[in-house]
Amino acid sequence: MPLSATQAINNLPDLGAPDLVEYDRATEQQLGRAFTQALHTQFDLINDPETLNYIRQMSYQIASHSGQQREFSFYVINNDSINAFAGPNGVIGIHTGLIAKVETADELASVIAHEIAHVTQQHLSRTYEYNSTQGTLNSFATLIAAILVGMANPNAGVATLMGGMGLNMEDQLKNSREHEKEADNVGIQILYESGYDPHAMGAFFGKLAKESQFNALQVPEILRTHPVTLNRLAAAESRAQVMPPFIIRNTPNDLTLIKLRIAALNKQLNQVARKTLSADERCYLDNLQELGNTFHQTQLNSSAEKLKCLVNAAEKNMMQPLYSTLLVERLMQFSSRNAKNTLNEYVKTIKQLIEYQQDIWPGNLAVRIRHAELLNTLHQPEQAMQVLQQGLQQESNQFTLNNYLAQFADNAGKQALANYYQAQAQLAIGNYSRALHFIEQAERLNEQNKEGIAQQINYFKAQNQDKIRKPSKNN
Repeated sequence: MPLSATQAINNLPDLGAPDLVEYDRATEQQLGRAFTQALHTQFDLINDPETLNYIRQMSYQIASHSGQQREFSFYVINNDSINAFAGPNGVIGIHTGLIAKVETADELASVIAHEIAHVTQQHLSRTYEYNSTQGTLNSFATLIAAILVGMANPNAGVATLMGGMGLNMEDQLKNSREHEKEADNVGIQILYESGYDPHAMGAFFGKLAKESQFNALQVPEILRTHPVTLNRLAAAESRAQVMPPFIIRNTPNDLTLIKLRIAALNKQLNQVARKTLSADERCYLDNLQELGNTFHQTQLNSSAEKLKCLVNAAEKNMMQPLYSTLLVERLMQFSSRNAKNTLNEYVKTIKQLIEYQQDIWPGNLAVRIRHAELLNTLHQPEQAMQVLQQGLQQESNQFTLNNYLAQFADNAGKQALANYYQAQAQLAIGNYSRALHFIEQAERLNEQNKEGIAQQINYFKAQNQDKIRKPSKNN
Protein backbone atom coordinates (compact mmCIF):
# COMPACT_ATOMS: atom_id res chain seq x y z
CA MET A 1 0.00 0.00 0.00
CA PRO A 2 1.59 3.33 -1.07
CA LEU A 3 2.53 5.91 1.52
CA SER A 4 0.48 9.06 1.89
CA ALA A 5 2.29 12.36 1.35
CA THR A 6 2.23 13.00 5.11
CA GLN A 7 3.70 9.57 5.88
CA ALA A 8 6.40 10.05 3.25
CA ILE A 9 7.36 13.41 4.73
CA ASN A 10 7.49 11.89 8.24
CA ASN A 11 9.81 9.16 6.96
CA LEU A 12 12.29 11.68 5.58
CA PRO A 13 15.34 12.75 7.62
CA ASP A 14 15.20 16.00 9.56
CA LEU A 15 16.59 18.69 7.28
CA GLY A 16 17.61 20.89 10.16
CA ALA A 17 17.17 24.54 11.00
CA PRO A 18 16.49 27.32 8.46
CA ASP A 19 20.06 28.58 8.73
CA LEU A 20 21.45 25.23 7.51
CA VAL A 21 24.14 25.85 4.92
CA GLU A 22 24.19 22.31 3.55
CA TYR A 23 22.58 19.15 4.80
CA ASP A 24 24.92 16.58 6.31
CA ARG A 25 26.29 13.50 4.54
CA ALA A 26 23.90 11.07 6.22
CA THR A 27 20.91 13.18 5.19
CA GLU A 28 22.18 13.42 1.62
CA GLN A 29 22.57 9.64 1.44
CA GLN A 30 19.05 9.07 2.78
CA LEU A 31 17.58 11.52 0.29
CA GLY A 32 19.59 9.93 -2.51
CA ARG A 33 18.30 6.50 -1.56
CA ALA A 34 14.70 7.77 -1.56
CA PHE A 35 15.25 9.46 -4.90
CA THR A 36 16.80 6.32 -6.41
CA GLN A 37 13.81 4.26 -5.29
CA ALA A 38 11.52 6.82 -6.92
CA LEU A 39 13.44 6.51 -10.18
CA HIS A 40 13.11 2.71 -10.17
CA THR A 41 9.40 2.74 -9.35
CA GLN A 42 8.05 5.88 -11.02
CA PHE A 43 10.14 6.18 -14.19
CA ASP A 44 10.73 4.18 -17.34
CA LEU A 45 14.42 3.41 -16.90
CA ILE A 46 16.47 2.06 -19.80
CA ASN A 47 18.00 -1.29 -18.83
CA ASP A 48 19.61 -1.99 -22.20
CA PRO A 49 23.18 -3.03 -21.20
CA GLU A 50 24.83 -1.34 -24.18
CA THR A 51 23.14 2.01 -23.57
CA LEU A 52 23.75 1.88 -19.83
CA ASN A 53 27.40 0.98 -20.33
CA TYR A 54 27.96 3.81 -22.81
CA ILE A 55 26.43 6.49 -20.59
CA ARG A 56 28.00 5.23 -17.37
CA GLN A 57 31.51 4.79 -18.75
CA MET A 58 31.42 8.30 -20.22
CA SER A 59 29.87 9.76 -17.06
CA TYR A 60 32.20 8.13 -14.54
CA GLN A 61 35.21 9.12 -16.64
CA ILE A 62 34.00 12.74 -16.57
CA ALA A 63 33.17 12.56 -12.85
CA SER A 64 36.70 11.33 -12.13
CA HIS A 65 37.93 14.79 -13.14
CA SER A 66 35.55 16.65 -10.82
CA GLY A 67 38.19 16.89 -8.10
CA GLN A 68 35.88 15.28 -5.53
CA GLN A 69 35.82 11.77 -4.11
CA ARG A 70 32.08 11.36 -3.83
CA GLU A 71 29.29 9.06 -4.95
CA PHE A 72 27.63 9.36 -8.35
CA SER A 73 24.91 7.22 -9.91
CA PHE A 74 23.90 7.57 -13.56
CA TYR A 75 20.59 6.46 -15.07
CA VAL A 76 19.01 6.65 -18.51
CA ILE A 77 15.31 7.57 -18.57
CA ASN A 78 13.25 6.54 -21.58
CA ASN A 79 11.69 9.93 -22.24
CA ASP A 80 11.60 11.82 -25.54
CA SER A 81 12.04 15.21 -23.87
CA ILE A 82 15.47 16.82 -24.22
CA ASN A 83 16.51 16.90 -20.59
CA ALA A 84 18.87 15.80 -17.83
CA PHE A 85 18.78 16.34 -14.07
CA ALA A 86 20.85 16.01 -10.91
CA GLY A 87 19.22 14.72 -7.73
CA PRO A 88 20.35 14.12 -4.13
CA ASN A 89 23.58 12.25 -3.43
CA GLY A 90 24.90 12.49 -6.97
CA VAL A 91 22.00 10.74 -8.70
CA ILE A 92 22.01 11.95 -12.30
CA GLY A 93 19.45 11.13 -14.98
CA ILE A 94 19.87 11.45 -18.75
CA HIS A 95 16.78 11.37 -20.98
CA THR A 96 16.86 9.37 -24.22
CA GLY A 97 15.51 12.49 -25.94
CA LEU A 98 18.74 14.27 -25.06
CA ILE A 99 20.89 11.42 -26.40
CA ALA A 100 18.89 11.48 -29.64
CA LYS A 101 19.30 15.25 -29.97
CA VAL A 102 23.06 15.65 -29.49
CA GLU A 103 25.18 15.45 -32.63
CA THR A 104 28.50 14.62 -31.00
CA ALA A 105 29.85 12.88 -27.92
CA ASP A 106 31.25 16.28 -26.86
CA GLU A 107 27.73 17.76 -26.69
CA LEU A 108 26.47 14.85 -24.62
CA ALA A 109 29.53 15.03 -22.36
CA SER A 110 28.95 18.77 -21.87
CA VAL A 111 25.48 18.18 -20.40
CA ILE A 112 26.77 15.40 -18.15
CA ALA A 113 29.62 17.64 -16.94
CA HIS A 114 27.10 20.41 -16.26
CA GLU A 115 24.96 18.08 -14.12
CA ILE A 116 28.04 16.78 -12.29
CA ALA A 117 28.91 20.41 -11.49
CA HIS A 118 25.43 20.92 -10.00
CA VAL A 119 26.31 18.07 -7.62
CA THR A 120 29.85 19.13 -6.77
CA GLN A 121 28.71 22.71 -6.11
CA GLN A 122 25.95 21.41 -3.79
CA HIS A 123 23.24 23.34 -5.60
CA LEU A 124 20.45 21.15 -4.25
CA SER A 125 21.35 21.73 -0.61
CA ARG A 126 22.02 25.40 -1.31
CA THR A 127 18.58 25.70 -2.92
CA TYR A 128 17.11 24.18 0.21
CA GLU A 129 18.99 26.71 2.35
CA TYR A 130 17.71 29.55 0.17
CA ASN A 131 14.12 28.31 0.36
CA SER A 132 14.20 27.76 4.10
CA THR A 133 15.41 31.31 4.73
CA GLN A 134 12.62 32.57 2.48
CA GLY A 135 9.99 30.93 4.66
CA THR A 136 9.37 27.75 2.64
CA LEU A 137 10.88 25.38 5.18
CA ASN A 138 8.89 22.28 4.15
CA SER A 139 9.04 22.71 0.36
CA PHE A 140 12.00 20.35 -0.11
CA ALA A 141 10.54 17.54 2.01
CA THR A 142 7.11 17.99 0.43
CA LEU A 143 8.51 17.71 -3.07
CA ILE A 144 10.57 14.61 -2.32
CA ALA A 145 7.49 13.06 -0.73
CA ALA A 146 5.44 13.84 -3.84
CA ILE A 147 7.98 12.02 -5.98
CA LEU A 148 8.08 9.05 -3.62
CA VAL A 149 4.33 8.46 -3.62
CA GLY A 150 3.96 9.17 -7.33
CA MET A 151 1.59 12.07 -6.98
CA ALA A 152 0.31 13.71 -10.18
CA ASN A 153 3.22 13.90 -12.63
CA PRO A 154 6.60 12.53 -11.43
CA ASN A 155 8.34 14.18 -14.39
CA ALA A 156 7.00 17.54 -13.30
CA GLY A 157 8.19 16.79 -9.78
CA VAL A 158 11.75 16.16 -10.94
CA ALA A 159 11.68 19.23 -13.19
CA THR A 160 10.51 21.34 -10.27
CA LEU A 161 13.19 19.83 -8.03
CA MET A 162 15.88 20.69 -10.54
CA GLY A 163 14.47 24.09 -11.42
CA GLY A 164 13.87 25.40 -7.90
CA MET A 165 11.18 25.42 -5.24
CA GLY A 166 10.79 29.01 -4.05
CA LEU A 167 7.43 30.75 -3.88
CA ASN A 168 8.99 34.06 -4.92
CA MET A 169 9.63 33.31 -8.62
CA GLU A 170 11.68 36.43 -9.33
CA ASP A 171 14.14 35.63 -6.53
CA GLN A 172 14.05 31.92 -7.38
CA LEU A 173 14.96 32.52 -11.03
CA LYS A 174 17.82 34.74 -9.92
CA ASN A 175 19.02 31.98 -7.61
CA SER A 176 18.64 29.36 -10.33
CA ARG A 177 20.53 31.44 -12.90
CA GLU A 178 23.41 31.90 -10.47
CA HIS A 179 23.57 28.12 -10.08
CA GLU A 180 23.42 27.61 -13.84
CA LYS A 181 26.28 30.04 -14.40
CA GLU A 182 28.36 28.32 -11.74
CA ALA A 183 27.54 24.86 -13.16
CA ASP A 184 28.65 26.11 -16.59
CA ASN A 185 31.89 27.52 -15.21
CA VAL A 186 32.83 24.41 -13.22
CA GLY A 187 31.39 22.02 -15.81
CA ILE A 188 33.48 23.45 -18.65
CA GLN A 189 36.63 22.91 -16.61
CA ILE A 190 35.61 19.31 -15.89
CA LEU A 191 34.71 18.84 -19.55
CA TYR A 192 38.10 20.01 -20.77
CA GLU A 193 40.05 17.95 -18.24
CA SER A 194 38.03 14.89 -19.32
CA GLY A 195 39.26 15.30 -22.91
CA TYR A 196 36.14 16.83 -24.46
CA ASP A 197 35.65 20.08 -26.36
CA PRO A 198 35.07 22.89 -23.79
CA HIS A 199 33.16 24.91 -26.43
CA ALA A 200 30.53 22.17 -26.72
CA MET A 201 28.52 23.24 -23.67
CA GLY A 202 27.75 26.81 -24.73
CA ALA A 203 27.32 25.72 -28.35
CA PHE A 204 24.77 23.03 -27.49
CA PHE A 205 22.66 25.14 -25.14
CA GLY A 206 22.84 28.00 -27.63
CA LYS A 207 21.72 25.74 -30.48
CA LEU A 208 18.70 24.58 -28.48
CA ALA A 209 17.79 28.15 -27.56
CA LYS A 210 18.03 29.30 -31.19
CA GLU A 211 15.91 26.42 -32.47
CA SER A 212 13.13 27.18 -29.97
CA GLN A 213 13.14 31.00 -29.99
CA PHE A 214 10.27 31.23 -32.48
CA ASN A 215 8.08 28.58 -30.88
CA ALA A 216 7.48 28.87 -27.14
CA LEU A 217 5.44 25.65 -27.19
CA GLN A 218 8.48 23.63 -28.32
CA VAL A 219 11.03 24.85 -25.80
CA PRO A 220 13.11 21.80 -24.77
CA GLU A 221 12.60 20.74 -21.17
CA ILE A 222 16.27 21.26 -20.42
CA LEU A 223 15.90 24.97 -21.20
CA ARG A 224 12.94 25.22 -18.82
CA THR A 225 14.90 23.62 -15.98
CA HIS A 226 18.22 25.21 -16.99
CA PRO A 227 17.30 28.76 -18.09
CA VAL A 228 19.51 30.18 -20.85
CA THR A 229 20.38 33.88 -21.26
CA LEU A 230 22.69 35.66 -23.70
CA ASN A 231 24.93 36.56 -20.78
CA ARG A 232 25.15 32.94 -19.72
CA LEU A 233 26.07 31.78 -23.24
CA ALA A 234 28.66 34.53 -23.59
CA ALA A 235 30.17 33.66 -20.21
CA ALA A 236 30.35 29.99 -21.17
CA GLU A 237 32.14 30.76 -24.44
CA SER A 238 34.53 33.14 -22.66
CA ARG A 239 35.33 30.41 -20.14
CA ALA A 240 36.03 27.94 -22.97
CA GLN A 241 38.23 30.46 -24.77
CA VAL A 242 40.72 30.67 -21.90
CA MET A 243 41.32 26.91 -21.96
CA PRO A 244 44.48 25.63 -23.68
CA PRO A 245 43.96 24.59 -27.33
CA PHE A 246 41.71 21.56 -27.66
CA ILE A 247 43.09 18.61 -29.62
CA ILE A 248 40.38 17.05 -31.80
CA ARG A 249 40.26 13.31 -31.25
CA ASN A 250 39.32 10.51 -33.63
CA THR A 251 36.22 9.26 -31.87
CA PRO A 252 34.61 5.85 -32.45
CA ASN A 253 31.02 5.58 -33.63
CA ASP A 254 29.62 4.55 -30.24
CA LEU A 255 27.12 7.41 -30.12
CA THR A 256 25.66 6.60 -33.54
CA LEU A 257 25.18 2.94 -32.62
CA ILE A 258 23.70 3.82 -29.22
CA LYS A 259 21.23 6.16 -30.92
CA LEU A 260 20.21 3.26 -33.16
CA ARG A 261 19.69 1.03 -30.12
CA ILE A 262 17.44 3.63 -28.46
CA ALA A 263 15.49 4.03 -31.71
CA ALA A 264 15.06 0.24 -31.82
CA LEU A 265 13.84 0.11 -28.21
CA ASN A 266 11.19 2.71 -29.05
CA LYS A 267 10.35 1.14 -32.45
CA GLN A 268 11.57 4.22 -34.32
CA LEU A 269 14.18 2.66 -36.62
CA ASN A 270 12.06 3.50 -39.65
CA GLN A 271 12.69 7.18 -38.86
CA VAL A 272 16.49 6.84 -39.11
CA ALA A 273 18.14 8.53 -42.11
CA ARG A 274 20.03 5.57 -43.57
CA LYS A 275 21.99 7.77 -46.00
CA THR A 276 23.87 9.36 -43.11
CA LEU A 277 25.16 5.96 -41.92
CA SER A 278 28.27 4.08 -42.96
CA ALA A 279 27.94 0.59 -44.46
CA ASP A 280 28.75 -1.05 -41.11
CA GLU A 281 26.26 1.18 -39.30
CA ARG A 282 23.55 0.27 -41.83
CA CYS A 283 24.36 -3.39 -41.18
CA TYR A 284 23.96 -2.72 -37.46
CA LEU A 285 20.59 -1.07 -38.08
CA ASP A 286 19.43 -4.00 -40.24
CA ASN A 287 20.28 -6.48 -37.50
CA LEU A 288 18.51 -4.39 -34.86
CA GLN A 289 15.44 -4.49 -37.10
CA GLU A 290 15.76 -8.26 -37.36
CA LEU A 291 15.73 -8.52 -33.57
CA GLY A 292 12.30 -6.92 -33.59
CA ASN A 293 10.96 -9.21 -36.32
CA THR A 294 9.19 -12.52 -35.86
CA PHE A 295 10.53 -14.33 -38.91
CA HIS A 296 9.38 -17.72 -40.14
CA GLN A 297 11.48 -20.59 -41.44
CA THR A 298 11.12 -19.27 -45.00
CA GLN A 299 12.81 -16.03 -43.91
CA LEU A 300 15.78 -17.66 -42.21
CA ASN A 301 18.11 -17.32 -45.18
CA SER A 302 17.47 -13.58 -45.52
CA SER A 303 17.93 -13.02 -41.80
CA ALA A 304 21.07 -15.19 -41.72
CA GLU A 305 22.55 -13.09 -44.54
CA LYS A 306 22.21 -10.00 -42.37
CA LEU A 307 23.85 -11.89 -39.51
CA LYS A 308 26.78 -12.67 -41.82
CA CYS A 309 27.12 -8.96 -42.57
CA LEU A 310 27.29 -8.26 -38.82
CA VAL A 311 29.98 -10.92 -38.31
CA ASN A 312 32.07 -9.18 -40.97
CA ALA A 313 31.52 -5.79 -39.31
CA ALA A 314 32.51 -7.19 -35.90
CA GLU A 315 35.69 -8.75 -37.28
CA LYS A 316 36.57 -5.48 -39.03
CA ASN A 317 35.86 -3.37 -35.92
CA MET A 318 37.56 -5.43 -33.22
CA MET A 319 37.91 -2.40 -30.93
CA GLN A 320 34.18 -1.66 -31.14
CA PRO A 321 32.40 -4.19 -28.88
CA LEU A 322 28.89 -3.06 -29.84
CA TYR A 323 29.02 -5.16 -33.02
CA SER A 324 30.01 -8.28 -31.07
CA THR A 325 27.36 -7.82 -28.37
CA LEU A 326 24.63 -7.46 -31.02
CA LEU A 327 25.93 -10.68 -32.57
CA VAL A 328 25.16 -12.50 -29.32
CA GLU A 329 21.63 -11.07 -29.29
CA ARG A 330 21.11 -12.28 -32.86
CA LEU A 331 22.54 -15.71 -32.10
CA MET A 332 20.14 -16.04 -29.16
CA GLN A 333 17.32 -15.15 -31.54
CA PHE A 334 18.31 -17.96 -33.90
CA SER A 335 18.57 -20.30 -30.91
CA SER A 336 15.01 -19.48 -29.89
CA ARG A 337 13.92 -20.29 -33.48
CA ASN A 338 15.82 -23.60 -33.31
CA ALA A 339 17.75 -22.66 -36.46
CA LYS A 340 20.53 -25.22 -35.94
CA ASN A 341 22.29 -24.71 -39.28
CA THR A 342 22.79 -21.01 -38.67
CA LEU A 343 23.86 -21.62 -35.08
CA ASN A 344 26.41 -24.24 -36.05
CA GLU A 345 27.84 -21.98 -38.74
CA TYR A 346 28.42 -18.93 -36.56
CA VAL A 347 28.54 -19.97 -32.91
CA LYS A 348 32.31 -20.64 -32.80
CA THR A 349 33.16 -17.31 -34.45
CA ILE A 350 30.80 -15.33 -32.24
CA LYS A 351 32.08 -17.06 -29.10
CA GLN A 352 35.66 -16.16 -30.03
CA LEU A 353 34.68 -12.54 -30.73
CA ILE A 354 32.84 -12.01 -27.43
CA GLU A 355 35.59 -13.74 -25.43
CA TYR A 356 38.12 -11.43 -27.06
CA GLN A 357 35.98 -8.43 -26.14
CA GLN A 358 35.72 -9.70 -22.56
CA ASP A 359 39.51 -9.88 -22.35
CA ILE A 360 40.13 -6.34 -23.59
CA TRP A 361 37.06 -4.67 -22.01
CA PRO A 362 36.65 -6.38 -18.58
CA GLY A 363 34.73 -3.38 -17.22
CA ASN A 364 32.22 -3.27 -20.07
CA LEU A 365 28.77 -4.13 -18.66
CA ALA A 366 27.26 -5.06 -22.03
CA VAL A 367 30.14 -7.35 -23.01
CA ARG A 368 29.92 -9.16 -19.67
CA ILE A 369 26.15 -9.64 -19.87
CA ARG A 370 26.16 -10.78 -23.52
CA HIS A 371 29.06 -13.14 -22.81
CA ALA A 372 27.04 -14.69 -19.97
CA GLU A 373 23.93 -14.90 -22.16
CA LEU A 374 25.90 -16.71 -24.84
CA LEU A 375 27.22 -19.24 -22.32
CA ASN A 376 23.72 -19.73 -20.98
CA THR A 377 22.44 -20.29 -24.55
CA LEU A 378 25.17 -22.89 -25.01
CA HIS A 379 23.85 -24.70 -21.92
CA GLN A 380 26.68 -23.60 -19.62
CA PRO A 381 24.68 -21.88 -16.84
CA GLU A 382 27.34 -22.24 -14.14
CA GLN A 383 29.98 -20.58 -16.32
CA ALA A 384 27.47 -17.89 -17.28
CA MET A 385 26.76 -17.02 -13.65
CA GLN A 386 30.46 -16.99 -12.87
CA VAL A 387 31.04 -14.38 -15.60
CA LEU A 388 28.33 -12.18 -14.08
CA GLN A 389 29.60 -12.65 -10.52
CA GLN A 390 33.06 -11.48 -11.55
CA GLY A 391 31.53 -8.14 -12.55
CA LEU A 392 29.90 -7.49 -9.16
CA GLN A 393 33.03 -5.73 -7.95
CA GLN A 394 31.84 -2.64 -9.83
CA GLU A 395 29.36 -0.89 -7.53
CA SER A 396 27.51 0.87 -10.36
CA ASN A 397 26.46 -2.41 -11.98
CA GLN A 398 25.23 -4.23 -8.85
CA PHE A 399 21.52 -3.80 -9.59
CA THR A 400 21.72 -4.85 -13.24
CA LEU A 401 24.04 -7.84 -12.77
CA ASN A 402 22.13 -9.20 -9.78
CA ASN A 403 18.92 -9.00 -11.80
CA TYR A 404 20.51 -11.08 -14.56
CA LEU A 405 21.86 -13.54 -11.99
CA ALA A 406 18.35 -13.87 -10.57
CA GLN A 407 17.01 -14.63 -14.07
CA PHE A 408 19.66 -17.26 -14.73
CA ALA A 409 19.08 -18.88 -11.33
CA ASP A 410 15.33 -18.95 -11.92
CA ASN A 411 15.83 -20.51 -15.38
CA ALA A 412 17.98 -23.17 -13.72
CA GLY A 413 15.16 -23.96 -11.26
CA LYS A 414 17.03 -22.49 -8.27
CA GLN A 415 14.30 -20.35 -6.79
CA ALA A 416 15.99 -19.70 -3.46
CA LEU A 417 19.11 -18.48 -5.24
CA ALA A 418 16.99 -16.31 -7.56
CA ASN A 419 15.42 -14.61 -4.56
CA TYR A 420 18.83 -14.16 -2.97
CA TYR A 421 20.06 -12.27 -6.02
CA GLN A 422 16.87 -10.22 -6.10
CA ALA A 423 17.59 -9.22 -2.51
CA GLN A 424 21.07 -8.11 -3.57
CA ALA A 425 19.61 -6.11 -6.45
CA GLN A 426 17.11 -4.28 -4.23
CA LEU A 427 19.82 -3.58 -1.65
CA ALA A 428 21.92 -1.95 -4.39
CA ILE A 429 19.23 0.69 -5.07
CA GLY A 430 18.44 1.23 -1.39
CA ASN A 431 15.05 -0.48 -1.38
CA TYR A 432 15.61 -2.17 1.98
CA SER A 433 12.04 -3.34 2.51
CA ARG A 434 12.08 -5.23 -0.80
CA ALA A 435 15.53 -6.61 0.02
CA LEU A 436 14.15 -7.96 3.30
CA HIS A 437 11.19 -9.52 1.48
CA PHE A 438 13.40 -11.33 -1.02
CA ILE A 439 15.95 -12.58 1.52
CA GLU A 440 13.12 -14.00 3.66
CA GLN A 441 11.75 -15.72 0.54
CA ALA A 442 15.22 -17.07 -0.20
CA GLU A 443 15.50 -18.44 3.34
CA ARG A 444 12.09 -20.12 3.17
CA LEU A 445 12.71 -21.66 -0.28
CA ASN A 446 16.20 -22.81 0.69
CA GLU A 447 14.80 -24.74 3.65
CA GLN A 448 12.08 -26.14 1.43
CA ASN A 449 14.16 -27.04 -1.63
CA LYS A 450 17.52 -27.77 0.04
CA GLU A 451 19.53 -25.57 -2.36
CA GLY A 452 22.43 -25.25 0.10
CA ILE A 453 22.76 -21.47 0.22
CA ALA A 454 22.10 -20.99 3.96
CA GLN A 455 25.61 -19.62 4.49
CA GLN A 456 25.13 -16.95 1.78
CA ILE A 457 21.77 -15.95 3.24
CA ASN A 458 23.10 -15.70 6.79
CA TYR A 459 26.07 -13.64 5.65
CA PHE A 460 23.75 -11.25 3.76
CA LYS A 461 21.57 -10.81 6.84
CA ALA A 462 24.54 -10.27 9.14
CA GLN A 463 26.17 -7.73 6.82
CA ASN A 464 22.97 -5.73 6.33
CA GLN A 465 21.14 -6.17 9.63
CA ASP A 466 20.89 -2.41 10.22
CA LYS A 467 19.33 -1.87 6.79
CA ILE A 468 16.85 -4.73 6.61
CA ARG A 469 15.79 -4.88 10.27
CA LYS A 470 12.03 -5.15 10.64
CA PRO A 471 10.44 -2.08 12.22
CA SER A 472 9.55 -2.43 15.89
CA LYS A 473 5.86 -2.72 16.79
CA ASN A 474 6.39 0.22 19.14
CA ASN A 475 7.46 2.51 16.26
